[in-house]
Amino acid sequence: MILFSIQLILTVLSTIAYAIFGSYPQGILGILVLAGIALVAFLGVFVCYFISGTIYIILNTKTDPKNMGKHRLYNEIGSYLFRVLLRVRIVVSGLENLPKNNCFVAFANHSELSDPVYLKQILKDYPMAFLAKEELFHYPILKQLLISAGCIPLFRGMDRKGLQAIIDTIKAIKNGQPMGIFPEGTRSYSNQMIPFKAGAFKVALKAGADICPVCLYNMQGVLSLKRIRCHTAYIHVCPLIPYESIKEMDTSSLAQVVQERIQIQMDQFEAIYGQQPKAEGQGSC
Repeated sequence: MILFSIQLILTVLSTIAYAIFGSYPQGILGILVLAGIALVAFLGVFVCYFISGTIYIILNTKTDPKNMGKHRLYNEIGSYLFRVLLRVRIVVSGLENLPKNNCFVAFANHSELSDPVYLKQILKDYPMAFLAKEELFHYPILKQLLISAGCIPLFRGMDRKGLQAIIDTIKAIKNGQPMGIFPEGTRSYSNQMIPFKAGAFKVALKAGADICPVCLYNMQGVLSLKRIRCHTAYIHVCPLIPYESIKEMDTSSLAQVVQERIQIQMDQFEAIYGQQPKAEGQGSC
């Protein structure tokens, strides 16, 4: 749908320019006019997608959170905003390691606010939801969008609400909705990971779920308003860790194993692209 919209926009640009000027503008003026029309058109398409998509998702808040129609719509809007408008190129590897069923938890390092959007797009064939911080559920429209997708608010501490969040997450996974968790607990804003919190792995063990480690590299800068050129980020799906191989492990040991798996891939990315990729990281889309 998005590609069709882009093609349609490019098709009508010259027609709009002709209608405005009575002829096709030439030279630098023509380039600036077409660029301005293109920018407005691309923003207009996103606004239309966002408004119509938001209305649809809110109206279907109480329907099954595993409904793939809603999740595909999330991915369409996210892809248009974070890839097309923000000019971000994502290089993906390890897709052969994707889970074969929905009984899994995706654990990834967390460096930028947009990480869940990209992780969800990589796992686009699953009704992926997230264990999200409770503060995000304070905003009316955002709250409805998160609930509609099956996201669960994570309360700080291990009080009654915190325990209920863990129970709800376990139930969701057992019911066939994979969950995404960022076990660092906060954003690092870099390619250096913060030690994983062991408690984050309790849900996988209690739900009898496989673990899908995902490495996000060079995500910082995705939302930068200062950059002019396109930004390249890298995502690798690490080999799946079956539940049968971890069911006897404690959460601390499991946290260390998963972090080491992701760190190995981080080191490989760094060896290839450097800590701050230059030509690759700031190249053309």
